[in-house]
Parts: sequence; structure tokens; C-alpha cells
Amino acid sequence: MLSGTSPKGGTIGCLIRIVVSLRADYQAAYHRLYSFTIIITNMKFHLHLFRPAFLFAAVAMSVFALSFAAQPAENNAADSELTLLMRQMYYDTAMMKSAVKKRQKPVPGVQHNQLLSAVATEGKQTKSPAYQAMGQAYLKALNDLLAATPKDAKDHYKKLIDSCMSCHTAFCPGPKMRIEKLY
Repeated sequence: MLSGTSPKGGTIGCLIRIVVSLRADYQAAYHRLYSFTIIITNMKFHLHLFRPAFLFAAVAMSVFALSFAAQPAENNAADSELTLLMRQMYYDTAMMKSAVKKRQKPVPGVQHNQLLSAVATEGKQTKSPAYQAMGQAYLKALNDLLAATPKDAKDHYKKLIDSCMSCHTAFCPGPKMRIEKLY
């Protein structure tokens, strides 16, 4: 037997088998590609069925985006000192909530004690003894939260939000739904 030949038909027979197998693979790949092309072509004819859905989705997204544009700006020029402070306190308390959930020590970023002296929308409302007592209760709850261990912080955080809710029940019930999100 010559070197480089195989027992089944020699070198030429081996090359023929390789070419035949490659041709079969090529034909299979060609048929898969052809089938895929037919599917894509047929889809083009059926895309008109999806046009109403695309139109509905575009209108729905536009209405959703415009609904946010119609909402009033959060910092109005006519807002009082106390209103602006309370908004800052809300965001600050939300940050403290995430710290408590992560079992980290909450760190306030706002001077919460200014709530006793900030000018309210209705003038002397913050000077009343009831408001001052509720403000002191809030500050005590805040100090208890800041001094609490990570294990007890969740309970102290709940007491802090309870003090917000009790004051807003008595004086300014408007933001109560927003404050409930802090629980």
C-alpha cells in the first residue's frame, strides 16, 4: 500500500468522502438559511396586523408622559419656609429608611430642629403650644433613632413616622398619603 492512502479507496476516495460530507453540510446550511429567509419574507406580509398595537402603544406612552408634565412643580415660589423644610425632611427621612433597612446607622442631612422655628403658610401655626409639643416629640423620636442600635432602629424609625402622622393629622393632613410611603 502506498503511503498517504487509506484502506477504503485510497487518497482520492478519502477526498471524495470529505467533499461529499462538506457538500451535505453546505446543502443543510443552505436549506436552513432559505427557510429562515422564507419566514422573514412571510412576516413582512403580516406586519400590517401589528400596526394598531404599535399605534396604541405610542398613544399610551404619550399620554403617560404628558400626565407628568401636567403636574405642578414641587418648589413653588409661594411655598413657605416650613413647606420647603418638610419636603427636605421627607427626602432625608427616605434616605434614613434605606439606611435602617440595610442595618446601617441613619445620618440626617437636614437640620430637623428648624421645624420649630420655620415660618408656616398660616403664620402663627408653628407658635401654638400643640405644634411645639408635637415638634418636640418628633425631635425626640429622631434623636432616639439616631442613638438606637441597628437592631432597635426599625422600631424607632416607625415611631418617628408615627410622630409625623400624628402632627399632620392635627395640623396639615395634605401630605399624609405621601408620609405613609415612608413606613
